[in-house]
Amino acid sequence: KLGLARTLQGDAAGAIQALQRARSLAPDNVEILNNLGVALSELRLHGEAAEAYAEAHRLAPDATVLAFNHADALALDGRPGEAHALLQSTSFPPQEMERAASLAARMEAIHDASKAACSTPPEDAPPAPRASRSPLDDRILKATIARCH
Repeated sequence: KLGLARTLQGDAAGAIQALQRARSLAPDNVEILNNLGVALSELRLHGEAAEAYAEAHRLAPDATVLAFNHADALALDGRPGEAHALLQSTSFPPQEMERAASLAARMEAIHDASKAACSTPPEDAPPAPRASRSPLDDRILKATIARCH
């Protein structure tokens, strides 16, 4: 609980330390792993957050919140293709299907845009069309393109 409290107080680094200690005592505790992912995301350590969420989701495959958290972390780490694949391979309950399908479609579109941008040298790449992208989608696309250049 200390790790979550520190995250909520804005002390993500302190939260990570507390959660890593807690994890050493209870490595299969899904709540600890999820909270660790949240704290890592707060510090924009999205790759490490994705690992924590992946482990939590492996331990609790029916917890759809973990699939969404994992997909978000993958996307923000510049891996929308992996996020899309995760969402496509996860069984969601009926009440979550629309949200999952919408997010999967966004990840697929960002992945496709990044593939086009990554196949061109950065100085020659045209700007990606902005028509239906959100600021978060722009952030994901920039992180994805940064991984290839």
